[in-house]
Amino acid sequence: QHGLQRHGNCQSADGRKETADEYKVRSDEVIKDLNEEYTLKPVLEIEEEYTNTEKMEHELELFGFYLSHHPIVESRKQYPTAVPLKNIEHYFDKIIDVVILVETYKPIENKNNQKMAFLLGSDESKKLDFVLFPNVYEVVPLIKKGDILLIRGKIEKRFDKYQMAVNNLKKI
Repeated sequence: QHGLQRHGNCQSADGRKETADEYKVRSDEVIKDLNEEYTLKPVLEIEEEYTNTEKMEHELELFGFYLSHHPIVESRKQYPTAVPLKNIEHYFDKIIDVVILVETYKPIENKNNQKMAFLLGSDESKKLDFVLFPNVYEVVPLIKKGDILLIRGKIEKRFDKYQMAVNNLKKI
């Protein structure tokens, strides 16, 4: 529009100067003339796909959350009455079932020297705190990070944050 042209200069192998456009035309001609025997073909190695478990572990390690799907998705199908954690506020002061993945588990002793525990659980939508009081803690199996649990409990609110007081639980 303003009469500007491309005037970039290149130095060819024989030492003469040529414009960038001339150089591109010459290099295209050379590439067309190459015989297949003189060109390198890329070597592609076909790798096996990651298993779903490996993929989820890598996603959690790299991103801090699951991209493809959460480990409890398949387990929840077995329990259609289980409520997703994203809907928990609609069940305040009610007893419901949830399916969760244990993120953290912390057993403690209360001021009466009774054992109880706190755990943080998640599903594909949200995380929630769970409290296992001494009467429940005594009868539950050993819990560790990564376990998938079916929990029945009452939804409570403490300091404007929802949590569940666990009545019973089962490892899935």
